[in-house]
Amino acid sequence: MTKKQVHVISHTHWDREWYMTFQQSRLKLVALIDDLLDLMEGNPDYRHFHLDGQTVVLDDYFELRPENKPRLEELIRAGRILIGPWYVLCDEFLVSGESVIRNLLLGQAMAAALGNVMKVGYVIDAFGHISQMPQIFANFEIDNAIMWRGVGGPDFKSEFHWRAPDGSTVLAYKVQDAGGYGYGMLLPSAPAELQARLAGIFQERRHHATTEHIAVMNGADHIVPQPDLPDIIRTANALEPDAHVFHGTLPRFFERLKAAVRDIPVRTGELRSNQHVNLLAGTISTRMDLKQANNHTQTLLERFVEPLCALAWALGGRYPGAEIRQAWKYLLQNQPHDDICGCSVDAVHEQMHTRFQWSQEIARALIDRAFYTLFGPPDLKQLNPEQATVAVFNPLNWRRSEAVTGRVDFPAETDIFSIAVFDADAARVPSQVECIRTVEKLQVDPRSGPRAVRVKQVRFTFLAEEIPSCGYKLFTVRPVRDMAEPETDLRVGPYSAENQHLKVHLHADGTFDLFCKRTGQMYLNCHLFEDGGDSGDEYTYSFPLQDRLIYGYANAPRISIEQQGPVSVVFRIEGELELPESLRDDFQSRSDRNVSCPVVSRVILNSKSPLVQITTEIDNRARDHRLRVLFPSQIQAEASCAGGSFDVIRRGIALPSREGWMEDPSPTHPFQHFVSLHDAQRGLTIVSPDLTEFEVQRRQDHPVALTLLRCVGALARFALLTRKGRDGYRFQTPGAQCLGRHTFSYALFPHAGDWLAAESHVAALNNATPLLGKQIQDQADRWPAADAFLTVQPAELVLTCLKRSENQTALIVRIFNISARAVTGRIHFLQRISAARIVTMAEAPTPDGELDIEGEHTLSVPFPGHKILTLEIVMAATEARPEEFVPPAHVIMEMEG
Repeated sequence: MTKKQVHVISHTHWDREWYMTFQQSRLKLVALIDDLLDLMEGNPDYRHFHLDGQTVVLDDYFELRPENKPRLEELIRAGRILIGPWYVLCDEFLVSGESVIRNLLLGQAMAAALGNVMKVGYVIDAFGHISQMPQIFANFEIDNAIMWRGVGGPDFKSEFHWRAPDGSTVLAYKVQDAGGYGYGMLLPSAPAELQARLAGIFQERRHHATTEHIAVMNGADHIVPQPDLPDIIRTANALEPDAHVFHGTLPRFFERLKAAVRDIPVRTGELRSNQHVNLLAGTISTRMDLKQANNHTQTLLERFVEPLCALAWALGGRYPGAEIRQAWKYLLQNQPHDDICGCSVDAVHEQMHTRFQWSQEIARALIDRAFYTLFGPPDLKQLNPEQATVAVFNPLNWRRSEAVTGRVDFPAETDIFSIAVFDADAARVPSQVECIRTVEKLQVDPRSGPRAVRVKQVRFTFLAEEIPSCGYKLFTVRPVRDMAEPETDLRVGPYSAENQHLKVHLHADGTFDLFCKRTGQMYLNCHLFEDGGDSGDEYTYSFPLQDRLIYGYANAPRISIEQQGPVSVVFRIEGELELPESLRDDFQSRSDRNVSCPVVSRVILNSKSPLVQITTEIDNRARDHRLRVLFPSQIQAEASCAGGSFDVIRRGIALPSREGWMEDPSPTHPFQHFVSLHDAQRGLTIVSPDLTEFEVQRRQDHPVALTLLRCVGALARFALLTRKGRDGYRFQTPGAQCLGRHTFSYALFPHAGDWLAAESHVAALNNATPLLGKQIQDQADRWPAADAFLTVQPAELVLTCLKRSENQTALIVRIFNISARAVTGRIHFLQRISAARIVTMAEAPTPDGELDIEGEHTLSVPFPGHKILTLEIVMAATEARPEEFVPPAHVIMEMEG
């Protein structure tokens, strides 16, 4: 009989911050690594230790113990301490696909610099797994994954092949249900207890293992190394003649497992079942403000900072690599599962907002620098009273025509009644003024220091049409006394508005009907608030046994037209939600005492737009509840389709039977940017730049419910943390009640056909990535009136990355095929290119990756279905490059109105 091969994997799972703040946790980390170094240097029989697959812990350690870096490097190079491949152990569903890649890029670079990278797909405590993770791992030369949560099925096997939608496959290993990554922690030294512990491990594995190899995870949350482990392993071998127990590593485990597996199952796509292990699905909507800040920061870095800086660099400017890296590090440090999921103590999440703010401050400064490097900055001391120039930048890889809101400054003494906007052909563009005011700005001149400048500022919205892909268009703004604007397709009534695509009619109860002119379909009673109790915690939504649902406003809301012009109409709906103050102390029902929560929603219809946009502001004064907004679809669909990381995920609406499940199957799901339903008659896509959770309710009218707030008062309610009534929770989290003001944005896109035929992903990304309009120098033929730096076609191809390469020699362009069908991508660059090749996401060469260049500017690249390709582009030298501008009048704040 073949002996069981028991790989004892010593590790610690290091939550950088959770029930302790970062600084509190770091003190324990420093002590752990100090002791680990002494243990491993003093006892060569203690062979290996895994530092949780993330390198951020070393950043944190070296800040306090820089003198110990050589000691760690020696053990890392020897393969005794294993580090990487991640920078942080992120949540997979709440961060973008690009964030996942940058996380691995940074983690592997740090690990390689220290001597060795652990090539293991270490996702052992992620709250489920995204569909494209096998493809991402394969791009980093990782052919395996070790996990705990998310694997379902009545008779699952520990070993299986996990396949991404493009066919990329890794060998996956699921650790034991009970105990997960901690079921081998603190192995007892007493022989009888040790034998009983091993027998339990062997018994559980007997049902699920397909080989003789067993990974026993000797560690858990914040657990220190077990110094007597070598002696325990010797005892185990004496007790178990049918087993070979040894101190192992995960790379060696997978090497042997790969040689041993034969006929194992294949699982394709996302792994998000809570059948056997709790998935902690409620974290998708806990502390929604964190999710919003994260999405906003990702958009700034991915869609504006990196593309603008890369384009400026390609044209001769300086690339701020260190600054961008630091902004990414602040963002990534907010993306571990206990951080971005919102399931930590209040102090942790308060400190997260500081890191988000730091990242955004760097991002906005770099956007200004790159924009003005390309186009030149306005000098507030020499403003032209007769006209101003605005450049509109589009970071997406398709042409766009949308309303843009911008600001222009004129000399303070300029008499401005209104403004007119003109394109390069001197044709007047529809616009509407929101406000004209005198503002004092502080500008910093690097030659003379800060100076206050008084200007006349106009805030306005205009219709920017045919903005080139990854490109720009210039507009001229002039003061005028003529209020007459070009006529548009926008028509407005007291409670209705329409354009060439849509008609919206508001009801007295605050809901509205939406008519799609293309399909002739009507969507009734859209935007109905639903509020129910939540007796769960930061991890889990749980309705009280005697719930009381509240629908709509307490009284008829006040409806008015807040703005109206040829470009946009904004309806203001102002009312109050009367909500139970909290749950009763027994958590079984909601209080009879109500509180009034003021709500202002704005329903916005823009000229020529196929979307109706909504923003909602609420002052939340209630606790222990979940607030959602409903959109009845009347669509008879069996499944929803929702945006994810490099994929669109199809999920069935019907729930599986509860029988045999550890907890109820979750009806709510994560999404990125959009969720869509369709049948033979109609389709409806709901888009949002920063909301993260939806449910398709199992009713005849199939309403889509978007979660706005989920408000709870405790980190956890399970037995580990004990409960003695409401005031008896350990780790109470009053901040998770989300009291105070919140703002949410979302939109409706009715259409024919499915999401791909309607190009819902295009509408969603347009909504999440607004066109950027900024006042610049008067051009004087500096640039053409409009141009595309980069075009990518067809529309199935989505550009996700445009940046400088890590080796600082080329541009990196990342594109994925959002569809299942193979397409040929046509990629055209404004500048001449001298070399192009396909590289991995790690930016390493690939076999046969060299690409032919057509006419010095264009590439034709085959994209199989669901494929993510990374291109390395070397630009040819150009004769005329713009100088890098140091703005002589860089505005850093507006001082007063």
